Amino acid sequence: MNKIFKHSALLLFAALGLVACTEEYDYTAVEVPTTAQAYFSNEKTYDFALVENQSEVAVEVMRVKTEGSVTVDVQVNDTTAAKLFNVPSSVTFAEGESVVTLPISFSFNEIVPDKSYAIDLILKSETSLYGNDSTRVIVKYAPWSDWMPYGWNWAKNIKNFSDWQAAYDAYATGGYADPTLIFANPNEVPVYTYVNMMSGTYVQPILYRKSMLDPTQRQFMLYDWFYGVNLIIDEANGILTVPQQWSGYTHSTYGNVFVADSYTYWNDFRGQDVPREEFTTMWDTETGQLIIDMAYFVPEGYFGYGPEVLQLPGYVLPDYSLELTSEGTCKTKNGMYQIVNMTLGADVNSVSYAWFEGTPTVEDLQMVNDGIIDGSISSVSTMESGRKLLSVSNTGKHCLIAVLYDADGKVIEFANAEEIPCLIFDVEEVSNNEAEVTYTPIGLGAYTFAGLLKEPATVDGFIMSKRDDKDDIFMIEQLFAPLGSEASLTFTWDKATNTCSVPTQSVGLDIGNGEIFISDLAYYLEDASAYANYPCTFDPSTNTFSFTIIYHIASGGYYNNPLAETFVVEFDESASSAKVVRSTTKWDLTMGNLKHGKLNDWSKPVWKSKANLKSVKVNEEIKF
Repeated sequence: MNKIFKHSALLLFAALGLVACTEEYDYTAVEVPTTAQAYFSNEKTYDFALVENQSEVAVEVMRVKTEGSVTVDVQVNDTTAAKLFNVPSSVTFAEGESVVTLPISFSFNEIVPDKSYAIDLILKSETSLYGNDSTRVIVKYAPWSDWMPYGWNWAKNIKNFSDWQAAYDAYATGGYADPTLIFANPNEVPVYTYVNMMSGTYVQPILYRKSMLDPTQRQFMLYDWFYGVNLIIDEANGILTVPQQWSGYTHSTYGNVFVADSYTYWNDFRGQDVPREEFTTMWDTETGQLIIDMAYFVPEGYFGYGPEVLQLPGYVLPDYSLELTSEGTCKTKNGMYQIVNMTLGADVNSVSYAWFEGTPTVEDLQMVNDGIIDGSISSVSTMESGRKLLSVSNTGKHCLIAVLYDADGKVIEFANAEEIPCLIFDVEEVSNNEAEVTYTPIGLGAYTFAGLLKEPATVDGFIMSKRDDKDDIFMIEQLFAPLGSEASLTFTWDKATNTCSVPTQSVGLDIGNGEIFISDLAYYLEDASAYANYPCTFDPSTNTFSFTIIYHIASGGYYNNPLAETFVVEFDESASSAKVVRSTTKWDLTMGNLKHGKLNDWSKPVWKSKANLKSVKVNEEIKF
């Protein structure tokens, strides 16, 4: 049609020009068309993506002159070797018709998927000088596009999925040791975190393809997922589903273990009417996370279900988590304390928290949260992960409610009150059974203080005792007597490995900020990796215990960075208080300023390659 308009415009321009120039130029008039001026549209392409079992397509033939009935002959050039197409040799326009369809039929069973078939159509009569008298028709049964990497790129020289599969085979054969075979940038790869049937984060290639028929449909493939299967995830109108499929794992008792998204499992497999909103399966485009609420199951029951996450590379994700764990109740001469371990996410700069008796309602959570923020409710603040000691008066249910802040001091908000960090814990009765626990002296030694005094000082004459009912628990009796306290230091000693640990305990002193506690650093942070750089050990060649000590208060503030304190002992089974020779000088306690900064940024676990995955223990406990 554009072709006709283009030439008509030229004719009009020429006609106008001739009006002004008749005396200067001769011209020949354009012949008035006598045909119906039939043509194929040059605004359409006839590339047909077939649906399953489709056996016909149609092409429009148009005409300019609509008066009368007219038949237009069609020449067909079938380019297929088997001559698959059946096309009429003509089309007929009825009176007044400007458009008719030319049907093209074929047998769907003879169409090979992902192969293109071409047929050329030529109008042989009643054509127009200014329209297209021919067109090419392409027919293809290809419901999906080719698989392509999603959020990452092929390695160099890989052109398509087939090339990549061959490269992946070489990568796997080589023990998954050379990721440059499959990834353009091995430092930026997708990773998948397993939670339900095993735990750990592993490299996970993800690919996608789109429907050629419906733009709202896509498929994702987690290639070589779990125990060597390609997990398919369907997306339609923004809803993600994992259809039931084998996980690649075979249980020794129950046979093949299957997976599906949890909604599909509970509704289709278990026959329960559970709303989709109960399960989170979605793309989070802000974080680059594919969140799949995944179920692992057999006909007899399931092994676990819940969210698992695929993380695309290239996203900087803030870690605004807070992990709270109650570790029991302890008792000192100043009262009872609940030990709570607090682990701040990497991007949580500080936490303000308060604790109360009872179990809170959702309304209580919101009220306390708001009160901590506006200051109307008294709270304690910390910038450091580790064990906190909460002063409590009564036994029974208590709760800790926390408010998180980022590096700019802004409150980290949650979607609703139910997500406000809260720990429910039981304060238990602590019996005064000191008399039931007995120790036997095993030696005498000298202790070097580094964190409590202005200058390091060594004090001699301390008895080391072993707990009678435990082989690995020891005590340095009345260690803090030179500072005016009767408290002793209890620690563990594993004689097989010569490693030690100093659990949190009171030193029996208070200089105005609250009762002072002592811990070794790794115990304080609850991070075993800290022992590598800040060890607590025993050296049998010198009979020296080395402790990496931190002194802190219940709210989490600390007085010193990790410092090495030592105890050199001379083992003597006849050691007793009669042999103690110790200066009676009282040392000055000069702790310095209380700090609330972060001690260190401890290294985080890194992802592991597929080679590590099958060595991880799988959860084989079935639930019904």
